[in-house]
Amino acid sequence: MATPEYAGILPAVPFVCGIILYNTFTLSLKTFLSKAYPHFYADLASNRRSRLDPYIAFLTGWLITLFSTPICTIAALHASPEAALFDAAPHSTRLEQFCVGSRVVLWVGETPRLEFSNLYTAHHGFSLAAFAAIEWIEAPRMQLFVLYAALATELVSTLIAALKITGWNVGNSGFVACATRVNVLLLAGVRVPSAL
Repeated sequence: MATPEYAGILPAVPFVCGIILYNTFTLSLKTFLSKAYPHFYADLASNRRSRLDPYIAFLTGWLITLFSTPICTIAALHASPEAALFDAAPHSTRLEQFCVGSRVVLWVGETPRLEFSNLYTAHHGFSLAAFAAIEWIEAPRMQLFVLYAALATELVSTLIAALKITGWNVGNSGFVACATRVNVLLLAGVRVPSAL
């Protein structure tokens, strides 16, 4: 059975709802951590800008990536032939909208929480600009779905970043050292080929 198509790739109402859900979830996560793990939370909160906010953003981003990656993979595998063409009719399936929308919500939601890093801020800004440019010039969307599916590699890199905030690193944790090696292999084997 074919998935129904809808005009546009990022409808406004689901996007706004996604931003509201993102912020509600991050607030709930902060509340949970402060009540369930008060000492751990207090340690993170001692430097909100470079520890607490990024930690919350990384955990939230990890969960969004966990759910969006399979959907982006399905969107890439089942996209219509028009998704690979320039100037194609701007119709998209719900899966395609969820794939793109979840990434845009993630980048918009994370950016203020990752302000401690110019690299993260630039990465999110360029990602949003690239998405906007693809939509504006009506470029093929197929590559977006493939690229966003390849962001499964962020499951490992985001976990490493969250662990580093809590004091774990390559020097004191065999797990982080192993995860770092796996991350390099995933970047070389998945992310780089998806961009080609």
